Amino acid sequence: MTPNNAISSDYEDGARIAALAEKYAGAVPRYTSYPTAVEFSDKTGVDHWKFELQQEFSCDAENTISLYIHIPFCKNHCFFCACNKTASRDPADVTRYLDAVKREIASYSALLGRPAAIEQIHWGGGTPNFLTPAEISSLHDAVVSAFGRVLPNAEISFEADPRTLTREHLATLAALGFNRLSLGIQDFSRPVQEAIGRVQPFELTQDIIAHSREQGLNNINVDLIYGLPLQDVSAFDATINQVLDLQPNRVALYGYAHVTWIKRTQLLLEKHHLPSPKERIALFCAALKRFTRAGYDYIGLDHFALPGDSLAAALREGKLNRTFMGYTTHKGSRLIALGASGISILPRILVQNSKDLDNYCRTMNSGEFAVERGVIRTGTDQQRAEIIDALLCQGRIDIRQFESRWQIGFADEFASALDALQPMVEDNLVRLRPGVLELTALGRLFARNAASAFDAYLDKARKNAAPVFSQAV
Repeated sequence: MTPNNAISSDYEDGARIAALAEKYAGAVPRYTSYPTAVEFSDKTGVDHWKFELQQEFSCDAENTISLYIHIPFCKNHCFFCACNKTASRDPADVTRYLDAVKREIASYSALLGRPAAIEQIHWGGGTPNFLTPAEISSLHDAVVSAFGRVLPNAEISFEADPRTLTREHLATLAALGFNRLSLGIQDFSRPVQEAIGRVQPFELTQDIIAHSREQGLNNINVDLIYGLPLQDVSAFDATINQVLDLQPNRVALYGYAHVTWIKRTQLLLEKHHLPSPKERIALFCAALKRFTRAGYDYIGLDHFALPGDSLAAALREGKLNRTFMGYTTHKGSRLIALGASGISILPRILVQNSKDLDNYCRTMNSGEFAVERGVIRTGTDQQRAEIIDALLCQGRIDIRQFESRWQIGFADEFASALDALQPMVEDNLVRLRPGVLELTALGRLFARNAASAFDAYLDKARKNAAPVFSQAV
């Protein structure tokens, strides 16, 4: 799909969009993988992972990989956050954890047996800048020395909380070769910030971005969230004005996931008004129009990027990918996740490390990988994953190319999915043409719904007594 920053006219019919939001307001996976993590089980474990890893890398002369490093520590808990994190204040906990991650790094290096070419490194959390600059430097050096060379065009990114990010942190990141900084904002409205337990003045964020650019960290991402308590279109528009003043290269505009069965601290937000599906999509559409009119390309789902950014280039070139790191610029990349709760991806297998910090550290200290659960992907799983990825990343599926690659008939193999998409076809959200299935401009707002038609596990997951997915819109 070619990015288009002049599509705002497709989002002017607020009444129709609101009606569609109500119609398609079910709970749907975010599809950062397929099968989703709900399908992981302890029947797939460390032995399966090591076998698939060795098989995958034994036949690849380039040995390219992407790395994700999870830092679970936070100074404080934000009420809205459902990430795997801990608010430890004991330096010994950090030292123990970093030692375990370094053991994991060394174990992967020994298992692969030869250097790998790193095309992407992303530090997430938690709050990676909870670590001291010296700790960041030590861990980064361990990664680079163990895995081998970092490719010249590699993206090395770091998530940070501006409230605790120092100039020394920024200088260290620049010296180590980090080239992208991702800053959490969520919303600049003071009432919203107080409701979610995260007060962060605009001036503080502005100052951090200025210092980042002084250090040569010119690729700036910012994270916003819509659907938070007390948000409305007018106040959120003021936040967007301030974000546009900051001129970030990318904007992630995530829908708040109210998943109280995962994080009970989110119950604190229920004392305030939480936007309805109609209100949520109004917030998103208003933001979408503002960002596209300001020159940002709508990448898909919840991301925007300036036309010169590598994410926009990846979309234009058909190289956009979606993993547990979100949208990435490397199509078909193999992902190794380091640290507690990290999820690794290879074509035939997905695995997750233990979420529990004590268990993760104990297992790594024993000399074994801390893989706790996963799923082996069948051929059909891989086919459906490719379709879902194409819808979310490119907004279309080239059916003829797909049939040629997999040697199957698309209409016969996915007849039930095409039937499930029929309401979206009738609502002009999905278009079927000879050899092509594509989302319309308005249909891109409901891409997760369209992708879910190809999810063979969804009906089973929905029959569970407990909820498992967040709202689609």
